[in-house]
Parts: sequence; C-alpha cells; structure tokens
Amino acid sequence: MVKKPQVVHIFLENQIVINSLFEKIGVLSLFVSRKRAMKYISERYFPNQLLLELKKKSHIGYRTHILKAGKKLVRDDVLSIPKGDIWLFSLINMEDFEIFTDLFMKAVAERADSLGIEVFHLTSHLDSGTLNLSTPVHEYPKIAKLRSNGTVVDFRKESFYILHSDNEEKMWTKHIGKNRERYVTQSFLKDQRCPENGGLYFIERWLLIGDDLSVGMRMSTSPIVKQHNSVTHYRRDMRKLWENNEYDLIQSYLGLQQVKKGLIPATFEYYHNDEFWDQRYAVVKNHKEETGFELGSMDVMNVNNQLVVIDYNEHPLETLHPDLTLVLRERMKKYLGVP
Repeated sequence: MVKKPQVVHIFLENQIVINSLFEKIGVLSLFVSRKRAMKYISERYFPNQLLLELKKKSHIGYRTHILKAGKKLVRDDVLSIPKGDIWLFSLINMEDFEIFTDLFMKAVAERADSLGIEVFHLTSHLDSGTLNLSTPVHEYPKIAKLRSNGTVVDFRKESFYILHSDNEEKMWTKHIGKNRERYVTQSFLKDQRCPENGGLYFIERWLLIGDDLSVGMRMSTSPIVKQHNSVTHYRRDMRKLWENNEYDLIQSYLGLQQVKKGLIPATFEYYHNDEFWDQRYAVVKNHKEETGFELGSMDVMNVNNQLVVIDYNEHPLETLHPDLTLVLRERMKKYLGVP
C-alpha cells in the first residue's frame, strides 16, 4: 500500500473575520463559542475545502496549524509547526505591522530542509494597500479602507468610505481623527463593463492553484463586491478540459447526479476563447513573479482595457458547488504532487 502524504496547512488566526461574523449574527453570537466559530470559518477557506476533500478520499493525511496573530513571528513559532511530508502555507498579514519577517521565513526553510519536508507557497503580503493600481491616487473618486485584510465588508460602514472630492476627503479626515492611520487610500476603480447608470458593480474573482485558473464573473449592487452580496458564475478554460482527466471526471460526476436526481447541468462553464484566457494567464504569471503568489484568490477589474489586480488573498472564504470543488480538488492534488 502506498503511504499517503501527511499535509500540514499553516495559516494565521483570523480574529478580524471572527469579529465580523459575530457582529453580523448579533444575538446568536451568545450561543456560539469563538473556538467553534474559528473551526467553522477555517474549514471554509478555499485551500482548506479542497484539502478536506482530499482527506475524505484518503489521498492525504491532513491537519491544520493556526499561527497566533497580534505579534511578530519568530524562530520559536516555527518549532511549533507539526512534522509532516508537506507544509502548505497560506500566510496573509492581517495586522498593520510586519508579522512574517525574513527571519521567520528563513527558519521555516531551514527546519523543513533538515526534516525532509516539502514546502509549498511560503510567501505572504501585508495588505491590499501595497498593490500598484493603475489610476493615480490623487484622482477622484477614491476609496479609503481599513488596512487590515478582511476588514472591509459592506455591512460595516466604517470599514470603507468613497470620497468624490478634495473637500469630501478633508471632511472625512477631520471626522476620522486619530484613526486616519488605520486606513489606506486608493483610487476607486470601476470595471468598464459596468452598465452606465445600471446600479451594478463588476469584478472578476480568480481562483488560482499553481498554474490552474478558474474565473468568476461577479456582479453586485454594492460597491464592495463580495460573494455574499453578489451574483457569481465561474468559467474554466476549454483547453483544460482534456488535461488531468477533467472531462471524464466532471462527466462521471454529472452522470451519477442524473441517476440520483434527474438531469442536472454543471454549475460552471467551459469558456472557449483563447484570447480571454491568454490575457489572464499573462497577468497571473506577472503577479506570481512579483509576489510569489500561486494559491488563493485574486480580484481583478478591466480598466481602460487593462486587467488590474485590485486585491489578492491567500485563504479567501469562497463557497463552491460540488462539481467545481471536485475539479479543483484534483487540481490541488496535482499541485501538491500527490499520487
């Protein structure tokens, strides 16, 4: 029997998302422990969903290791990471100071090398404010949003402000007072595909696993476009259909569902447009070369006929239908080199 590899997924405790959840559910939070909430949320991170599916199918052994937030991580924090065959990192800094120092990264690489552990995705970024957006920041409209990743949500009005003029920005700065340093100001970009006076905002949500890309087309009436307040459908590259037995995989799954429930179509589409995909693969390639990022989500807009990455996230909360989960589970398996 082939020994299944033991995968340890390492990511940072996300108290921001926990606090947002408790704020949203209101009085129900009295009956939910923070530990239970953390487990609920962590299992719904995009990488975790796929790793749990691989565990269910006995392709891997799997456990998570959650790093404590609120401080700089040092060499001793690396010693606490459990041994395994694979360490998979989904590190994103949700503080307004550097958590993942070069010394921490070096200690990870040294310990993994000494133990013969294969390391994937050992990279991180501070927040979306570090992105180089194409429109000059002195032009209006602007968006002022909290620096820490995951804090900007449509139901927390103080998490972002859209500023339309110099006078409005001065008034906001006076209103926010000493909390000004908690915010980053960026150009408020709008995808050129948004209908004029249509009341809709548009982004593309890309899901990336190594060199594999799924593109979500996402529309919302909110300027802060999230999964929970939008309509989203996913596309995959038709050329990928013949790789990794993907056609047989999805056809077999849909055939089984038809036996159980009657005729059921796929919830995503295979989109045949080479130019569409080649443009997006080029953006992914450049972004990876600049940041090391290759697993998670990217939020992208088409601005002045240019694809602009407005945000990216190492462990996004993204709920997927079972058929797309199945396809991406196999892509994760291939990415990790799991037999």
